Amino acid sequence: MPSVPSGRAEAAANRPSPAELAAHLATAFDLGPVVAISRSTAGPNSEICLFSTAAGSFCAKGRDPARRPAGWIERERRIVGHLLEHGFATPPMLGLKAGGASILRHGRLWSLYRQAAGEDRYGEASVFAPFETEAEVRSAGAMLARFHVAMADFPERLEAPGIGLSARYQLAFATDLRQALAGWLATRPVLAAFLDRHADWELAVARFESLRQPLRALSPDGLVGGVVHGDWIKRNLFFAGSEVVAAIDFDLAQDGFFVYDLALAITAAAYPWAELADGVNVDHARALRQGYESVRPLTGAEARLLPAVLATCRFEFHLCLVEDLLQHDEADRAAWVLAGEASYLEWWQHQE
Repeated sequence: MPSVPSGRAEAAANRPSPAELAAHLATAFDLGPVVAISRSTAGPNSEICLFSTAAGSFCAKGRDPARRPAGWIERERRIVGHLLEHGFATPPMLGLKAGGASILRHGRLWSLYRQAAGEDRYGEASVFAPFETEAEVRSAGAMLARFHVAMADFPERLEAPGIGLSARYQLAFATDLRQALAGWLATRPVLAAFLDRHADWELAVARFESLRQPLRALSPDGLVGGVVHGDWIKRNLFFAGSEVVAAIDFDLAQDGFFVYDLALAITAAAYPWAELADGVNVDHARALRQGYESVRPLTGAEARLLPAVLATCRFEFHLCLVEDLLQHDEADRAAWVLAGEASYLEWWQHQE
């Protein structure tokens, strides 16, 4: 197994207990004494602590400040406020009693939200675990369209994260793919050196080049754009029955193409990446699109190009994931992701 980087090991060693953390946050956000802690989990990119006080139930999220600094969390607070003003169902993000939206505690920047309404039905599920019903998938599609509509007049431009995971979709429209890749990798020497050592990289590039051809006939200006969510997966959705009643996690929100956001959501719902041979669910893909179009119908160009976008939408996302894994000294997992992307693109080459 790859070794744990010293910074992560140190953070793990110094991590406070859930009770200590919840008490500190409840004081900082002026919520009164903690009466219960319902969940505390730590992942490589963020930590979650769910707790309750007499003031209600809350979700605390801790992030690496080197990857998501305080300004980024303030940006998320503006997104949440805008969505609430437009009637979109997402839990409010709280401010500190001393001002600001985040507080540094044991190497993490912590922000706080009221717990979302509804059932966290898939909170512990993998990204590509199937939805239980088509009705859930259809509702998820409709909610994504409502997000796009609600963010249509957001007053600022949202850039992609400069470090860590990012939901970029630019290489598919490059005039010269090799040149665009060279420019992008020039600022990522560790990633570039890793890719050069793997035969899967050349296979992935060649397959991506083939699959992107339908997109090259259309300028990006021919697609409708705005703010995309970038991570519309079932773990970020809350349910009442078969209906999505709240959505969370705007960490990857940025300007992009709506059809790209839809494609990312469809692949997560119906194309389980590493298990394509056995797990594809075309009915769920169709249901998510139907739900989306019940709120915001696709344009002719979007409908025509959706298959090509489906085939190519995860390429840049997975490159960012490979880079992120390398930065965490997880080269074995990075190689697995790269090989998986090459296989994923090969699978799409054989689909009508």
